[in-house]
Amino acid sequence: MTAVAFVHACWHRELVEGCRDGFLQTFAETEPDTTVDVFEVPGSFELPLHALKLARSGRYEAVVAAGLVVDGGIYRHEFVAAAVIDDLGERPPHSLTCSRQAVASDPRSPRSVAPH
Repeated sequence: MTAVAFVHACWHRELVEGCRDGFLQTFAETEPDTTVDVFEVPGSFELPLHALKLARSGRYEAVVAAGLVVDGGIYRHEFVAAAVIDDLGERPPHSLTCSRQAVASDPRSPRSVAPH
C-alpha cells in the first residue's frame, strides 16, 4: 500500500487544520488506496527539516507540508516565511519525491506564495 506523509505546523492551528482536513478529504476521494500519516511540528519554521526527515525515511511516496505565517507587526514573519519557502523549494530532487507548500504570509510581501 502506498503511503503519504502530511506534516503541519501547530501555530494558528484552526486554520492549518482546515488545510489538513481539506487535503485528507480530497485525497481520500481521489486516492482511496493510499494511506496518509499525519505529523505535527511546533511551527512553520520546523516544517522543512521534518519534511526532509520523513522523505529520507523511505516510507513515503510524497511529503506534504502545511503552515501559516502571519504578519503580526514584527519582522520575524518575513524571515520565517522566507526560510520555510526557500528551504522547501530548494531541496534537491532526490531528497523529496513530492512537495506541496501551503505556507502563507502577508499577501503584500513579494515573498508570499499561494499554495501549489
